[in-house]
Amino acid sequence: MKADASETFIKEREILIGVACRFVENRAIAEEIVQDSWLRCHEKAYRVEDALPLFCKIVSNLAIDWSRRRSKERSILNNFFSETFTSPSSEQIIGSREEIRLVAMALSELPARSVTAFRMHMLDQKTFKEVA
Repeated sequence: MKADASETFIKEREILIGVACRFVENRAIAEEIVQDSWLRCHEKAYRVEDALPLFCKIVSNLAIDWSRRRSKERSILNNFFSETFTSPSSEQIIGSREEIRLVAMALSELPARSVTAFRMHMLDQKTFKEVA
């Protein structure tokens, strides 16, 4: 980047941070995005009149990308925690207890070898070959 364009970057840094702040959560992240914009184009030669619009576009694109990525991360985490830490409803508990009761009744009517095979496969996670 020409010396004039780097001077533009330094002089207009607050404007660039303001551009990033429109899309991100706080100033520290905005400053990081502005620094990243510098790293992406500091070796290229741009005319001084093109420097500020170019930096503004790069900063806004990086900030939008950051915001989208952050939103996706939050969505994934929310889904994970809502699925992991939700307690079952009363209906689910009652239904599960009823299923267990029915399975226990059915098992009590089977021969001992069948019950052993069932337990080995379902509870001990043995393959059918291992059960045999």
